[in-house]
Amino acid sequence: MKTTKLLGHGLGMWIIGVCCCTGVSFAAVSDIGMVTRLEGNVSFWNDTDGQAHQTAQNFMKVRAEDRFDLEADAKLQLVFFESGRRELWQGPSRLKMTGSGGSVIETGKKAPSPQVTLLPENVSKEMQRISPLIDPEKLRRSGSTTVRGKKSRSESASSKLAVLTEEERRVVEAGRKTYQDLAEKLDADDITPELYLFSVLADYDQYEEMDSLIKRMREKQPGAPVIDQLTMWLNSQR
Repeated sequence: MKTTKLLGHGLGMWIIGVCCCTGVSFAAVSDIGMVTRLEGNVSFWNDTDGQAHQTAQNFMKVRAEDRFDLEADAKLQLVFFESGRRELWQGPSRLKMTGSGGSVIETGKKAPSPQVTLLPENVSKEMQRISPLIDPEKLRRSGSTTVRGKKSRSESASSKLAVLTEEERRVVEAGRKTYQDLAEKLDADDITPELYLFSVLADYDQYEEMDSLIKRMREKQPGAPVIDQLTMWLNSQR
């Protein structure tokens, strides 16, 4: 019986390399989610860590007790790994991340309730797995993920599609269906569906299809640094 893949060998090794280069240890995961959309002026800090106010970045990871300050007209979308909860907040507001996989309005602040949707568990887990690679701070906040290597196909990565077993084809096809469902439900400029499928395809060395996903992401969010990071990783596999 095959064990469940956590990350493609190349993607797993890339993340391990980032951790080693930045001195990050594979300690217990303390990140509870990440930012997946950011517009306008948003700052964040964490009193527990003695962290000063900083400018928030798209695709940064978040921890319990993190606070976010949204100025007027700002938008902040969060995905929580454990619950699959997806929140879209609008400013002006101040939020506090809780340990239960969600966020709350700080005392004394009035703001509209967030738009909340629940992502399938497999989607939020894939987002957690790929989050170290796309973290704009390169794991600066000690984020980590469980990774394991797998035997590379034909002993080397290739730009061609790897040959899949019947079981693997079913898994990949299920990932494609979930991707289509997400693309229909989420906003047109949201690249969550592409990030999810990218992570699934990385387990099976489906590099040509991953190329197509990167193109779609660039169409949705031209110039987004996270797409350059994914492109760099994908090129490194060839």
